Amino acid sequence: MIDYFKIQLINYNPSVLLDHDELNFISSVNRNTGEIINTNKNGQFRTPHQYAYYKGLLIKVYDTGSVFISGSLHKYFNEGLHNFNDFTINDIIEIIKDLESRFKFDSRNAILKNLELGVNIIPPTESNTVIDYSFLHKTKPFEYKHHSDEGRYKQCEHSQYIIKLYNKALHYSKQGYD
Repeated sequence: MIDYFKIQLINYNPSVLLDHDELNFISSVNRNTGEIINTNKNGQFRTPHQYAYYKGLLIKVYDTGSVFISGSLHKYFNEGLHNFNDFTINDIIEIIKDLESRFKFDSRNAILKNLELGVNIIPPTESNTVIDYSFLHKTKPFEYKHHSDEGRYKQCEHSQYIIKLYNKALHYSKQGYD
């Protein structure tokens, strides 16, 4: 299953998004001075940008003109609510067509920056047991992490990819999607 993605739109007019009726862009501004904040929480410089959320997607428009769209295609398919139902290649194609039409871009003029692939399995033993007893992947250790959406999980980070293990059934039963 394809889930998270990040693309950069090339040769794209950012005002198409900034003026879009369905998007509400915001930016970080100092309330006392009115200055646009261009540092992160560690005080390091970041390129000023505006951002909007739409059905689980994050759309960023940088002052330099760069445009990025990221998020879960699967959640977008479900109006931003969840990503636990079937999501076929035909659904993916339709979602990409919908995004192209809605935001007036050609996906052939986009650079894929990140792609998350997921495999949902039903293991022969309890999912949490499999996760608890997963220690290494290619000699690299799994580490426990926590995320507001996925709860507690384990991941192993390599230079080009990350392996992540979590109990999806437990995650969605907590959110009332039994």
